[in-house]
Amino acid sequence: MIIQIYEIQHPHEAIQVTALGVTHVGTVLQTPSDIGNSDIQETILATKRSGGVSSVIPLFTNEADICRAVESLTFDILHLCDELLDASGNPIDPDPWVALQRRIRDRYPGLRIARSIPVPVEGSEQDHRKLIQLAGTFQDVSDCLLLDTWIPPSLGHQPVQGYVGITGKPCDWKLSRAIVQSVDIPVMLAGGLGPDNVAEAIRQVQPAGVDSCTRTNASDASGKPIRFRKDLTKVEAFVQHAKRAFAQFSKGAEEHVRQQ
Repeated sequence: MIIQIYEIQHPHEAIQVTALGVTHVGTVLQTPSDIGNSDIQETILATKRSGGVSSVIPLFTNEADICRAVESLTFDILHLCDELLDASGNPIDPDPWVALQRRIRDRYPGLRIARSIPVPVEGSEQDHRKLIQLAGTFQDVSDCLLLDTWIPPSLGHQPVQGYVGITGKPCDWKLSRAIVQSVDIPVMLAGGLGPDNVAEAIRQVQPAGVDSCTRTNASDASGKPIRFRKDLTKVEAFVQHAKRAFAQFSKGAEEHVRQQ
């Protein structure tokens, strides 16, 4: 069971969320200059001292910079979340990204790699078979996959151009379940998850873990999420609902096995 929270950029928040039961703490490098940011360095250290697993997203693609981040920050998981789709929602040739991950795995054998797979919102017209195939392409060079929401241009845009994540909108859970069933490595579900829907998401998708960012953020006076600031009440509720749902799912799976 993985319960992951992004975007934690300060050590005091890493300590707070792990105390609430978060297992994986996600941090974002917005530019290569963040590699030397003392708050980010301390956040990763605080996560480890608190018994959590540190995951880092680089929002840049230069391989030398990514390697410098791995070597300088010594986090547990490198999380890559490139968009991987063209404007029509068709997969771009994944070979360059697969090759990059293979080189990184060979260079840093102790490092785990998570790969985000873009999953459209429910009702979109993308070819589900191609997206399932895309997920399979990455399973041999990834330790886990993370399914996150892709917004078709007709419905909006990705908040960070060229990457998936922080949309605050759920992805297609039926397609997500199909991806979980199609691969042989752990899959985390992300995309618009909060305390109110995480239990149902776990029931429908049956992932190895869940991830939340936008919907566990603090909100401003107008109700808009504040990036890089968590609402600990929301985080605690998210953790508790997720834990109960995972426990129920595990119990149901055990009963199913006994009936076979």
